[in-house]
Amino acid sequence: MSSHKYEQGFSMIELLIAAVVIGIMSGTIFIFFTSSTTSFFQIQESSIVVNDKTRVLYRMAQVIRSGTTINEASSNALTIYAYFSPQDTTLSQVRYYYTAADRTLKVDRIRATGTAPNYTYPPANTETKTLLDGITLTGNVFSYLDANGSSGPFTTDTYKDIKSVTLDLNSASTKSVTASQLKTSIELRNRKTNL
Repeated sequence: MSSHKYEQGFSMIELLIAAVVIGIMSGTIFIFFTSSTTSFFQIQESSIVVNDKTRVLYRMAQVIRSGTTINEASSNALTIYAYFSPQDTTLSQVRYYYTAADRTLKVDRIRATGTAPNYTYPPANTETKTLLDGITLTGNVFSYLDANGSSGPFTTDTYKDIKSVTLDLNSASTKSVTASQLKTSIELRNRKTNL
């Protein structure tokens, strides 16, 4: 009688099945961690944008609240004489504007020169700062109301009737940032009504 010795191990079919199962599990784990990582970075990016917009909105509201005279009031630009910094003793000419082509919200400041009451604001002294960059704002950045709550329309002759300004920093969704809306209304406390 001949005795046969059987080798112990895995057959080719068993190895193939194990390889397929390991491949499916690895793919599932990879997809889970990739989507989790992507979601984390998207939430982080959105949070940074909202924080930047909140900081800018608060700072703009402080400056606009101190404004006395409006020279320009459109949906994407506002030029006002205001105290730009808490240390300022004279009004600066401040212009906030959003440029859709550049996707930037900027501020131009011209400090007063000369002596009171004959201050001048030379355009050559314009200081420009970018407040928000690479952001797509939707709708009107600025809207205006008079003392009766009417929204105008306002012209150069009726800018003096504007009593409040609404800042609206709506941003659209992008590939890495979700849509967000920040809005505030500012009462113009320093407007002269008796002149």
